[in-house]
Amino acid sequence: MSNFDESAVRLQIEWSLAEDHLAARYNVENRSSETLLVFDRLYRTARSGERSVVPDLAWRWLEADGRYIVAKYVPPIPEGMLLEAPELPYARLLPPGERLTGQVLLPVPLDEKWPYAESPVAPKTNTVDNLEFWLGYAWAESDMQMRRIKTDNETVFSVDFGWAKPRQSLLQVTTTGINLPMAADGQR
Repeated sequence: MSNFDESAVRLQIEWSLAEDHLAARYNVENRSSETLLVFDRLYRTARSGERSVVPDLAWRWLEADGRYIVAKYVPPIPEGMLLEAPELPYARLLPPGERLTGQVLLPVPLDEKWPYAESPVAPKTNTVDNLEFWLGYAWAESDMQMRRIKTDNETVFSVDFGWAKPRQSLLQVTTTGINLPMAADGQR
């Protein structure tokens, strides 16, 4: 189990390997007296434009320095890219003193899934030894605008990208010595 612990927010993550996938269960604890928004509900968009929340989905990519990043956060818009609708995961509320759990499922061999379908040049590698999990959150504000969305299993919240991005903080946990295969060219 790997941990990120600061005075107000604590993240624990445990990875387990099966024959064809890598799974992670994470636990976020809010030790503060304020409510958090945790940006951990990514979605798939159908051709019709309808979104479906996929709780175990995460963006993932190989960095130039060899780190494999697994991220549930508000990603930056690539420089020079013009967008009508930036990528913005739905958020879950985490009240003071409470915990929430989540899961990530990744295929093995590992692949890459980018928020904006843009892949910077990463080194070619057959294995990944260093995995880093990023989880975005922000402190809720009393006057903020949120839209409540009821899914089959839970309630999530949509906020404005312009509000979320500058207020986001990242919880980061590194796991080393994993030695997992990487798919050829990052694709499956």
